[in-house]
Amino acid sequence: GVGTSPPAADGAQGWVVQLGSFSNQKNADELREKLQKMAYHVFVERITQDGQTVYRVRIGPQRQRSDADTIRDRLARELQLKAMVMHFP
Repeated sequence: GVGTSPPAADGAQGWVVQLGSFSNQKNADELREKLQKMAYHVFVERITQDGQTVYRVRIGPQRQRSDADTIRDRLARELQLKAMVMHFP
């Protein structure tokens, strides 16, 4: 089908749940700490976009898309956080 990729080679790639991009590192760190306390495997990825530094808060990576979807749904339900599932890396 359109937009489906072949199965990844072992360990080659996976999925992350992205919770948002922050221009303020403090905000990103606060969200990361909150999620770490809830036992999520969370990291902050720093990127430069159009000359601006952005901090992305992400959970994962998960091997299976379905696992990432489950986390996304749980975040929506428990924390009212809107997240996206994305390819990683």
